[in-house]
Amino acid sequence: MGPSAALWQKPGLQCAGVVLSGPGQRDWIISSQTTSPRRRQDVAAGLQELELWLHDLLRGGIAQVQHQPAEYWQGPAGRLVDAQAVSLARQVRNLAQLPGRSADWPERLLLELSEIHLLIQAYKQFDQLEPGLQADIHWAIGWVPSDAALRHQPQVAGRWLVLGSRESKEVGQHLRRSYLLEMATGRLAQITEQKQARTGYETDLPVGLVLPATLVYYPSNAPLRAAVVTAGEPEPAGTFNPAWSQPDLRAALAAFGAILSQNPWQRQYPLILREVTPLQRQNAWYVADQRGEWLAIDPGCPEPWTLLAYSGGRPLTLAAEWNGELLWPLSACVDDRWVELRPLKVR
Repeated sequence: MGPSAALWQKPGLQCAGVVLSGPGQRDWIISSQTTSPRRRQDVAAGLQELELWLHDLLRGGIAQVQHQPAEYWQGPAGRLVDAQAVSLARQVRNLAQLPGRSADWPERLLLELSEIHLLIQAYKQFDQLEPGLQADIHWAIGWVPSDAALRHQPQVAGRWLVLGSRESKEVGQHLRRSYLLEMATGRLAQITEQKQARTGYETDLPVGLVLPATLVYYPSNAPLRAAVVTAGEPEPAGTFNPAWSQPDLRAALAAFGAILSQNPWQRQYPLILREVTPLQRQNAWYVADQRGEWLAIDPGCPEPWTLLAYSGGRPLTLAAEWNGELLWPLSACVDDRWVELRPLKVR
């Protein structure tokens, strides 16, 4: 989920990086190589129309959207595509999945609407905002920075632990989000790549190994998205520094909250959770910390039984992707070795 409703009144925030490396990997989303006045005018017009739609929605009351047909959501989403705001269009289209989905669906819908409202207000002030925030806004709209945007960004060399990857399908393309952690500093990076028909993914990122590599982060006020510039051969990780993990779930959520305070449109973020135990309650999965607090695991995740098998009912350190609502486990540190979480095979 997006930021809380308190962010409605925060028009000036910042950015975090995502990555696309390799040839042809910007086909899945509109590139921002050109931000011509005409294009910006098209986006401004599209956002203005979306704002009117939001006002009409709220004026009619949240409860009435349960009875709206698919065209109610597809209409504004299609107009945003025409305005070259494809990521925002996808977000609006996904709103149709919320009404009636759970008991608290009105709150969830309002959170999503607040995030969209914040983006609209921020775009109105675009020229007065800092470059990092401008980059965030472009990402939220659906403009991927060109390679030229990286030329003047500092390169970051280090030994990067591969925490895990998650694949998804967006705009008809298979994407992989991988998360890296620099062993000496604890700095995190998110590498997003598009799967090529013949060659697969551009970069070999074996989970649990360390990749000697140089990265470059996309312009951002809270850099996370990055591209791999050069990479050596993967090597054993060695001992993991527990200082790079969150001591409990409260600290983990605070870390994510700090990112949202800079980039309220950050959709996913890696968490490294120390001393958590997987558990199942009424067909739902959770991880609990030593304080007895818990976070829910995404019900679509196929790996909970694998996580439980590695845990043996005991606490372990877990790397997971967090979307503000649910965890998606990626890997676990078992006997001082990071292992990828894959579905158990039944023989």
